[in-house]
Amino acid sequence: MPSCDENISIHDLIAMQHLLAQSGEKYEQVMCRLWVVGTLRARLKHLTDRQCGQLLFDYVWNDLRYFSPAMAICEEAKRRLMRSEVGGPESAQEFLPIPTDCPKCGMEMIFSYGIEEPDFLECLSTNCKYRMNCDTNQP
Repeated sequence: MPSCDENISIHDLIAMQHLLAQSGEKYEQVMCRLWVVGTLRARLKHLTDRQCGQLLFDYVWNDLRYFSPAMAICEEAKRRLMRSEVGGPESAQEFLPIPTDCPKCGMEMIFSYGIEEPDFLECLSTNCKYRMNCDTNQP
């Protein structure tokens, strides 16, 4: 039987952490954030290296300054995690889906490893954001 924290997605835990950081309530800022961080750490242990790389890109990359040492380190860590075979079902011989144009607006789509969801292609257009599930076992 899953516990209540297993019903909360990793994305929701991260959003909760951001909201609690802005709370004026001291209890929420300390106790609730401790629970969220502990729950998030426990959940992250079950992700593949590639899924961790995707989270690094999704949540850390945008907060870094361009041309900073932190950005260079983050970029290198993301690249290593994305090509890692540790903890992932894919083998080195399998390829990512070939990028395609968005069927809705025609912009380029990029591949993302799904976190508690199937892998997907997402449109780069901020106005569109069309998503399409994909199978990483296809060349």
